[in-house]
Amino acid sequence: MDLSQTIHRPVSDQGDVFWGNNASSGITSMTIQTVLLHPSIKGLVYWVLNQEETKSTRHALYNSPKPRGWGNPGGGVELIDSVNECGIPHSFEKTIASCARRELTDETGFTNFEFKRNSASGLAFTRYDDPYGHCVITLVAQLYDHVSLPIKEIEEIVCGSWFDFSISPIKLFQDTTDLPYWSHVRRTITIFHRLAQQTGDNDVVRAIHPLWNLVFPIITQDPRFPQQGYLIPPPHWYHIMRIYITRRVHALDLDCIYEYLRPQIEEKRRQENDRRPPQKKSNVPDPYLSYTYQPSLRPSDCYHVSEQERRITEYEQDYRRWAEKYISAT
Repeated sequence: MDLSQTIHRPVSDQGDVFWGNNASSGITSMTIQTVLLHPSIKGLVYWVLNQEETKSTRHALYNSPKPRGWGNPGGGVELIDSVNECGIPHSFEKTIASCARRELTDETGFTNFEFKRNSASGLAFTRYDDPYGHCVITLVAQLYDHVSLPIKEIEEIVCGSWFDFSISPIKLFQDTTDLPYWSHVRRTITIFHRLAQQTGDNDVVRAIHPLWNLVFPIITQDPRFPQQGYLIPPPHWYHIMRIYITRRVHALDLDCIYEYLRPQIEEKRRQENDRRPPQKKSNVPDPYLSYTYQPSLRPSDCYHVSEQERRITEYEQDYRRWAEKYISAT
């Protein structure tokens, strides 16, 4: 299971900055990740293959070792990132930039890149704060050339590679047992959308293969699914991906998802119906009564890309409830 893609190294062991339980921000640890963009080809990002960790993290939310998997380069903020040579603290933005640059170079070897600025919040393009004081911030960097140094973190990183989000993830991972981290996929796609909003260039967003979007709520007219959408929990997402890979499924297959997650989907739909106020009777025919399920639904019928940003808050709340429920059950 991959709840650990935002793991920081234990403070006492690795020297990460400890923000303190009494800090006004409530942050006790922080991870900085970077979405690294290709020098010339749109929609390509550079991911690194992380080794499986040998010991569990002390973080309350992630009680198992980080599994092997592909994801954005990054790591925990360390003391060297937060102060200068005289011990004077850096600004928050300089701290996260210093950490991102150090981790990016150490894990990829690349040195000639520049961080993009988010018009809304400086360098940070996404930020997630979990219930236990851990914060994950994602930056965006534009690579200018492929000149690189030897990778320093050879104990943690197996290799790196470019990934094209216009290609089916099933095709990209069909010959390997290694999968990308669920949350890294989601953050990368979210950043593609925010870059599109900032620049007005939607080419990358339009080209994203629909199977990548399974990390977001499924919005479909299929009456078997909740009308407000169904978010596949991370552990089940990995299993769905492996089923798709085994069957060589390169198009959205709602039958497969419903078959595997039927109890959870029906429970979500029941909860949705319980919350819905009674509707007045109408002479207008109910479109669902005459609806025939089409297994060849176009991706645009199943995902409303424009709704993804509006669902961020709702999604994070669902994910937090799911994570807390998972912890109490283990």
